[in-house]
Amino acid sequence: MGKALKVGIAILATIVLLCAGGLIYFYSHGTQTVSGRFLRAKNGITMIISEKSGTIQLTGSEVNFDKYSDGDKLIVRCDEILETYPAMTKAYICFRTEKGDISDIPAKELDSLRELGWTD
Repeated sequence: MGKALKVGIAILATIVLLCAGGLIYFYSHGTQTVSGRFLRAKNGITMIISEKSGTIQLTGSEVNFDKYSDGDKLIVRCDEILETYPAMTKAYICFRTEKGDISDIPAKELDSLRELGWTD
């Protein structure tokens, strides 16, 4: 086996180990995955409206949500979800799976957030 091939295998093995280490870190530190519709509330507060978990405020996030629009369907990797209303969590990674608009968010959720002063 040539030197270049050995170096290539070593680099590939390192990448695989780093990825595996990242996954182990995320799964061992109480992180979870949530999917739902994105909503930017008053004062730029970002939220995700999940069918399973309800309304979740994304606080102290490491994700830049500027590229997402209200109603976009997202998958978010986040910390534990705190039991408040709306629930809160910190997002680490976010992917858009589908473009959307405000009409994709259930009216019941929007009405509830409006009554509490979170949206206009």
